[in-house]
Amino acid sequence: QARLCPDAPVDSRDAGGVLLAMAPRPLPPAEQCCCVCQLLQGVQVISSYTVIVGTLSMLTMLLGGFAEKTSESETFQGITIIETVFRSVALFAGMKGLMGIMYKDPYRLRLLMAYHATDIALSLATFAVREAGACAELRRLQSLRRAEQELSCDTVRKCLVAELVIHEALVGYFVYVIWSL
Repeated sequence: QARLCPDAPVDSRDAGGVLLAMAPRPLPPAEQCCCVCQLLQGVQVISSYTVIVGTLSMLTMLLGGFAEKTSESETFQGITIIETVFRSVALFAGMKGLMGIMYKDPYRLRLLMAYHATDIALSLATFAVREAGACAELRRLQSLRRAEQELSCDTVRKCLVAELVIHEALVGYFVYVIWSL
C-alpha cells in the first residue's frame, strides 16, 4: 500500500477523521532559478529587471508621460498614473536588491520581495477596475475612431485576463525566487 506521507503513523487521524498525511505541506525553497541558473544569479537578473522598469517609469514621469490623452477616460488615466508612480519605486527596490546581493543583506532583499508582492496586489486591484469598465471603454474608443476590425467586449475581457495571469505568474515566481534566497 502506497502512503502519501511515509513519515506519518499508519492511522494518523485528527478529531474530524481526516488523514493528517493529506495536510498541505509548506512550499520548499527553490534550489535553482528557471531550472538553469543559481538563485543568486536569478535574483540579480530580477533586481536588474526591476531597476530597468523603475528607470523607464521615472523617465515616463519626467518626460511628461501624464499628458492628457483624449483616447482614454479619466478612470483609465488615473490607473495609468498610479501604476507609473508605483513602478517608479521599482528603481529603488531593484537597487536595494542589488545591494542586498552585494552585501549579503537579507533586509534589502526583503524590500525587493515586498515591492514585487505589492505589485501583485496592485495589479489585481487595477485589473478589477479595468475589467469593470472594459466594455464602456471599448465603446468609447470605437466611437472616437473607426476600426476596420470590430472587437467584442468578451475579447477585450479575455485579453485582460490573459495579461493578468501572465503578469501574476511571472511576478509571483519573482517573489518565490527572492524568498528562496
